Amino acid sequence: RLVTWEPERRSEFNARLSLDGAAITLRSALAPFAPQPSAKSKLTVDAFKLQPYAGLFDQLGVVDTAGVVSIDLASNVQSSAPGGLELDLSGSVLLTDLAATLPLAKVANQRLDWSGELVVILPAADGTPGVSGTMNLTASAFALTHPEKPQTLVAFDELSIENTAIKSLDQIEISKLSIRELKALSTESATTLSISTIALDAIRIAEGKAVSIESVAINDLVGLVERTDTGKLEPTTTILAEFSPSSSEPETGGEPAAATETGPPQSKITFNLGVLEIGGDSRVRVIDRMITPPLSTMLHIDFLRVSDVRNDNPAQPMQVKFDIRQDDGATLAGEGSLWLFGEQPESDLTIVIKRLGLPQVSSYLPGYNIERGRLSVDTRATLKGDELAVTNKLVIEKLKLKGKASGDQNLLGEGMAMPLDVALDLLRDNEDRINLELPVSGSLSDPKFETKDVVRLVMQGALQKAAMSYVKNALQPLGTIMLVTKLAGKATRPRFDPVTFAPGEVKLSDKDHAYLDKIGKLLTDRAGLGITFCGVSTQADRDFLAAGVPQAESQSPPDAAVSTEIIPDFAAERLDLAAARGNAIQQYLIDTSGIDAERLYRCRPTLETNSEQAPRVEISL
Repeated sequence: RLVTWEPERRSEFNARLSLDGAAITLRSALAPFAPQPSAKSKLTVDAFKLQPYAGLFDQLGVVDTAGVVSIDLASNVQSSAPGGLELDLSGSVLLTDLAATLPLAKVANQRLDWSGELVVILPAADGTPGVSGTMNLTASAFALTHPEKPQTLVAFDELSIENTAIKSLDQIEISKLSIRELKALSTESATTLSISTIALDAIRIAEGKAVSIESVAINDLVGLVERTDTGKLEPTTTILAEFSPSSSEPETGGEPAAATETGPPQSKITFNLGVLEIGGDSRVRVIDRMITPPLSTMLHIDFLRVSDVRNDNPAQPMQVKFDIRQDDGATLAGEGSLWLFGEQPESDLTIVIKRLGLPQVSSYLPGYNIERGRLSVDTRATLKGDELAVTNKLVIEKLKLKGKASGDQNLLGEGMAMPLDVALDLLRDNEDRINLELPVSGSLSDPKFETKDVVRLVMQGALQKAAMSYVKNALQPLGTIMLVTKLAGKATRPRFDPVTFAPGEVKLSDKDHAYLDKIGKLLTDRAGLGITFCGVSTQADRDFLAAGVPQAESQSPPDAAVSTEIIPDFAAERLDLAAARGNAIQQYLIDTSGIDAERLYRCRPTLETNSEQAPRVEISL
């Protein structure tokens, strides 16, 4: 019954239709002639198939569209003001077996289920549509794959968005968003990232530009970071390239149009993340094939927490704390503060590494093969602007190096005044441990501040300084120092102050005994060191030996103008003296300090002429 003279009377409109086999039922109550026209309707659609209408999507670049839609919606439409309209919509929409091919990817979704209530006002008081309501959304078995290749950009078993409250188009609150069994960047043979569950709580979008999330919890994250021998990250690089628009865009000709500003500048989007935590059985496989031999290790994330991530207050730091362990027992723990959103980033971090196996990183140190060794590091790193300051306390255990091929770059040893193996042996204690402080500082904007150079120079300086400092302290209070010089740009072995002798003497003095006791203690504490003794006879020995020989009568006539005296060289006797002094020192160390004779080396004695130095035995490592 539809009459104009009873404008308030509602007329019923009911229909049962069939469209390509889908049952459609519509029940409506209409008041089109009322001062405020209105309509209440109930629409149900049972299993409407999209495939026959795929051509409608072709102009959007979407082909091969398929799926089944079922709808159960109640609506109330009413005019609200002159020219205005209010729509109240509630119910559910179910989309199953969705499939479509986009320009760059194929979409498949087994089930998409929407339920809720929406109120739309056209137009709102400010002239824009007003939207409010609540809803829930679930999606099952979703995948975004390559149209032709077995590559997946992203896929998940289930997505759930619960208790979404829409107050306006730019005021949205979501109670919880969760994803189950997420996989990203996958091929037939490898998956770059998989996560068992992701849960985001209390998501708020305010004014369309402020996003806040109370917490994010990630469980059972499994990742793969693989670098090929060409330096590419695979399969990430290949997959992202396949899903990116082609670089060969058609040319339009002419000069590109100059960019012009239209309208006011866009407001900055702010975000606030309360807590991000990664837990469960989370791990990342790291593979680096760019080095020989390749590195392959598993990092287990026992705990990772990031809090106070917000860009609306640059003065408030982000807090980070983590515990990571390697599959061979090494651990990495750290905590600290990061200021990432100021004009210049800053940080204050403490990082502790324990029991890191060094052979696996040997390929990153050109010039040496690390056959054995473990590293523990206690690091404090601060960054203010571009000024970096790092203090490192290192403990290296059971280190054993083997030189690489002669053509390899010597990263640590190059430029050192002493050989690297000598510096390391000087620092090893009785338990074969090396304790070292390694500071790093500089400006990141300085072109000279490159990682390789910084590591090399700092390691060289720290090793050499620590080695010399140890020896100086070990030989105190005798004031003896270790001498290190470079010869023709090459490293030389360190030399100690020599043991000096009176001309013609071989016997060691009490002062010499005290000095050699210190050297014996040094050798006892540093089992990797060996000592070389080189006896040197000088002019003083020759003069001493000559003084004990009767002078021969001159063969020159008494009235000769010049008298020539021939003094013997005594070379053999002086070489014997030099050798005997070296023997005396070697035997003293064996007898008093118990040093193995295999660690005490003697070189050929030498003679010096026209030298004012005292006879001596030179000592070197």
